[in-house]
Amino acid sequence: MHSRIVASGLALFLFAVPTVGVYADEWYESYEKGRVALSQNQFAEAAQHLTNAIEQKPESKANARTYGMVFIDYFPYLYRGIARARLGQTALAKQDFETEDRAGEAYEAERDTRAGPMLRRQMEILKGVAAEHDDQQPVSSPPASGEADASRVVKTPDTQMAGPTADDSLFAQAVADLRRGQLLRAKRVFTELQRRRRTYPGFATHIQTIQSQERELRRGIKAFLSGQYQKAVDVLTPIATSAADVPNVHAFLGCSYAALYFLSGEDAPPLRDQAREAFLRARSIDATFQLDSSLVSPRIREVYESVSQP
Repeated sequence: MHSRIVASGLALFLFAVPTVGVYADEWYESYEKGRVALSQNQFAEAAQHLTNAIEQKPESKANARTYGMVFIDYFPYLYRGIARARLGQTALAKQDFETEDRAGEAYEAERDTRAGPMLRRQMEILKGVAAEHDDQQPVSSPPASGEADASRVVKTPDTQMAGPTADDSLFAQAVADLRRGQLLRAKRVFTELQRRRRTYPGFATHIQTIQSQERELRRGIKAFLSGQYQKAVDVLTPIATSAADVPNVHAFLGCSYAALYFLSGEDAPPLRDQAREAFLRARSIDATFQLDSSLVSPRIREVYESVSQP
């Protein structure tokens, strides 16, 4: 019992981690569900999911932190506006586009790079409608192509659908990437093919595999943040192979090894070496990757910083 109390005390000393962050991904899940529904032309469902996200996190934000050190570009008003436009809810769509425009975050996007150009087109069209005093003209008119983000307000002529041969090659490459553990690369391609409404045998299974890996990553991060460092190692170790190109996997795996090393009284050099190896992999994927000082102790960050960039 005494050893358990001491270990818990050390954990609190090394990691002063706010527990609220563990559950910060609820708005993110609603946001992602909304975007997926939008890509599938489920506009009412998309609007509802995005409304749920806004209720939990009303501020748009480029580079918003979801859980741990996972960041996304978060522009819920833009995508709810698209959904509402496709539902014919012109006034509500206009309000959403103007809200997103005032926030200005979409123009700073680093990941969702399509958001800024889309929003600019929305605002240009809205200004044109106002200039013509044509308040009765619908903000959105669904085209025959059925693009989830292509309407009068959201039309994107620069994103033409690639021919079947090109898409087939993309799909085959994404499947190969997923098998090699290049999860991020595969996800980008699958997401693009999904946006184009391209389907292939096993497509849904591959998407589920990616989602499963992301859930396991969240589970590993939560284990680390709650002080269950060995559990975090056990969860994240297999993901380090199946999602080898995700820096967060290796970063949190390294943090977990380092935590175990310090809790051992620094009497287990192999744990330190495993931490350094995981940190090296994270930095080899993204040379600019940094550990969040609000989640990771200075001692662990010191180990991370001591790793030389290859």
